[in-house]
Amino acid sequence: MGHTDAIRVLCVGGDGDPAIVQVTEARSLVSVPAHSVVEAVKRLRATAVDCILIGPSIEADEVVPLITRLREERSAIPIIAVGDPESPDEVIEAINAGVTRYERFSDPKSDIVGLIAHLATDRRVDASLDRHRGLTQATWAATEAAVIAEDRDGIETAIHRELEAAVMIDTVWVGQYEETDAFVAINRPYDAKLSRPQLRVLLGKSGADAIHRAVETREVQVVLVNDDTGKAPGRTVAVVPLATDEGVNGILILGLDSIDGLDVSDRDVLQRFGRVTGHLIGLTARQLDPVERTEAVMSLVSHEIRNPLTTAMSSLQIAQESGEISAFNRVERALEEIERTISTLNTLFRQNEIHQTVEKAFEETAIRAWEETATPTANLEIQEIGTIRAHHDLLERLLVNLFRNAIQYADDPVTVRVGRLKDGFFVEDDGPGIPEEERDVVFDWGYTTRGAGFGLGLALVHEIADIHGWSVAVVDGTSGGARFEFYDVEVRIEDEGEENGSERVRDR
Repeated sequence: MGHTDAIRVLCVGGDGDPAIVQVTEARSLVSVPAHSVVEAVKRLRATAVDCILIGPSIEADEVVPLITRLREERSAIPIIAVGDPESPDEVIEAINAGVTRYERFSDPKSDIVGLIAHLATDRRVDASLDRHRGLTQATWAATEAAVIAEDRDGIETAIHRELEAAVMIDTVWVGQYEETDAFVAINRPYDAKLSRPQLRVLLGKSGADAIHRAVETREVQVVLVNDDTGKAPGRTVAVVPLATDEGVNGILILGLDSIDGLDVSDRDVLQRFGRVTGHLIGLTARQLDPVERTEAVMSLVSHEIRNPLTTAMSSLQIAQESGEISAFNRVERALEEIERTISTLNTLFRQNEIHQTVEKAFEETAIRAWEETATPTANLEIQEIGTIRAHHDLLERLLVNLFRNAIQYADDPVTVRVGRLKDGFFVEDDGPGIPEEERDVVFDWGYTTRGAGFGLGLALVHEIADIHGWSVAVVDGTSGGARFEFYDVEVRIEDEGEENGSERVRDR
């Protein structure tokens, strides 16, 4: 975890509150006491906590304002209120204000410690996945932008631009470490040479030392910076060395609006990004043609990401065998999605493999893609399309991404239809569709509207179509959903009389 393994609970109320006493005595929990709203807010800003407990000593008319104030500070932390309300209205008002659970302490089945452990663990897993996904998406976008940069300045500009756009990152500095009094030369967001005292002002008391350690160890350093005035939340600063085996080519400093720190998987993401970027900067000094540069970059990215994935999946299997399955299922799905993305990107950049196309029945590939998508809330209808010349592993990935897109954005059970066009095929659904003003950007790398996935699905669809020389357009579906049409496709029809026939081949 980004903070200590023990669950930290902000306990608001009197020290003698029976619920708070339970927390204080529980070995698995660490109590952070607060006796007033002002003290609770101050503690919340300065300390990483996993759960908030409001004890029964807080007066009923003070509970809702307290919940509202705490929610203003930290919207995602679970809040438990304990008491014996005189009327159901008190519970309803607390829920409307944002309490996660209202526990009646007189209930003999009430288990405050167990409830805190459950809610806090779920919150940690969700927060860890969200942070990991955000960092992965941001660093991938920055890597893509840096790959096409022509020189060091272009790489640093691309890194700053892409990372600054990430919601979870509030400040970005990119520069070089210098063995001089200047200490660090910052190129982005402004040109300046900063001394150790200046860096302490910007990054906190440990910031300058963290930069020195990052350069010496070539490992990511994390600093938790508290606001000494208590008027603002603390923040996390990550110092990322842009390093290779030969040396450190630069320094990346990220400020995150969080005091939860970074866990091991987050540091690994930044460590790999630092190595990839460090190598990219090193490549600018070498005379490589475009093909050599592409091969070098893809080999580097694949190596840096695939190896830790193998380790993570092995660790996950051990965790599942120990019985902690529910908390790690979401991690498994995220890791599998990253693995599929890497596999597809590797294939895309191996041009000699992409041109090894074969003629094969479209329906076989479509059914295989549907089986991989597997969801109980969707069904597939497919027309007989015929034989299509394509790289069918990539075609399968294209269809999987379109199927997932239809299922992900549908609030109700969805039907997906695949059919023939005069010189191609279409995939459509009866979901909410894609607004016309978004159709020009849905294929952009990193674009997503619900924060699910890494924003690569439809970008890969477009890339795969482009590699094959196909045109793709987004239009309204016949049932009001989204419809993706692919043209300039080499299709051979076995029996023209079957052109308009369709059948339902898969229901889930």
